[in-house]
Order: sequence, then C-alpha cells, then structure tokens
Amino acid sequence: LPPQIKSIEDKVFSRCFSLSEINLPSTLESIGKASFSGCRKLQSITIPSSVKSISRFAFDKCYGIEKIDIPSSITSINEHVFRECYALKEVNLSPSVTIIHDFAFYKCASLEKITFPSSVKKIGNFAFNECIGLTQVLMSDSITSIGTFAFNNCHLLSDVKFSSSILSIGAQSFQMCANLTEVVFPSSLTVIERCIFNSCLYLRKVII
Repeated sequence: LPPQIKSIEDKVFSRCFSLSEINLPSTLESIGKASFSGCRKLQSITIPSSVKSISRFAFDKCYGIEKIDIPSSITSINEHVFRECYALKEVNLSPSVTIIHDFAFYKCASLEKITFPSSVKKIGNFAFNECIGLTQVLMSDSITSIGTFAFNNCHLLSDVKFSSSILSIGAQSFQMCANLTEVVFPSSLTVIERCIFNSCLYLRKVII
C-alpha cells in the first residue's frame, strides 16, 4: 500500500481468497470492519505502531496467519477481530491493551498459550471459546472479570492462574475444559455464575 494511506475502510480486501501478503504503511491509523475478513491465504501481517484502532471482524477467517504482535497504540481487541484464525499460534499483547472483547479469538485452534499484560482488566464473552489447542492461561492481577463462555471447550487447558483482583467469572466460562485438575480462587472473587466448570471431567481440587 502507498505510504500516504491513513485508513483502510470496511471490507476493502474482504474475501480476497488468493491474497497471501500485504505490507501496511507506517502512516496507517485505522483498519476498518472486516477489511481482511476471509483472506484465507494471508500468512502474515505486521500491524504498524501507528495503528490506533482495528475494527471488528478485521482479520476474521484469515486461516493462514500464525503470529500477531499487537502494538502499544492499540488499547482494545475488538469483537471477532481474529475469529477462526485457525493457524494462529502466538499472540503478543502490548501493555496498553485494557480489554479483550467478545469473540476476539474465537476458535483460534492452534493458539497454545496466552499471557495477559498488567493493563488488561476484562476478558469478554466467548473471547477464547473453542481454542482447542490452548494449554496455559496466565492472568495479570489487573483482570476483574471473565465473560460467559470465555474459555469454553478449551479441552487441553490444564493451567489457569486467576487474577488476585478477579471479581466475577461468567457462566460456562471454563465448561468442558477437561484437562483442568485444580483451581484456586482468590479472596477477591464475589460472583461465580452457573456451570463454570461443567464437564471438567478431571477437576479434582477447588480452593476457595
């Protein structure tokens, strides 16, 4: 893209099935809704530090992307942004991100580990739902709420360390996480909604 581009509007490259590579200029400030949605062969994307917003569905169903580095200019991961990026293995969140919105990483089947920086306060509904390769979740002490179905059906997930500031955990948030064996709730927790650990077949120990 030419260097003077500041904005990519909605659906500009949506469903460009053969697009495998694109270079975003350092002047870019915003990426519109579904702008690269369905670019199945897109294998890598470097988000410039100039980008301040990435709209929902921006990289939805980009099956080939393996790694994402979120620059410090981004403060939130919007709805469905990386939904069904099946090959996505590594996500590096900048210390400026404060919220992971609903369905942000839904069905990112290859994602193995997620570490939340100290800036993150909220994990939205279905944010990591059906990330079937996820084995480890490391939460910072700033996280206060986890949405419904947030980690539902992450059946390889065996290690979850809750934030010491957590106040609420949404319904069915860890449902069908079959490999969980032990959970420790911090004293800050005030709300545990229904079916949180439904069908966690090997859960043996819960400390409240």
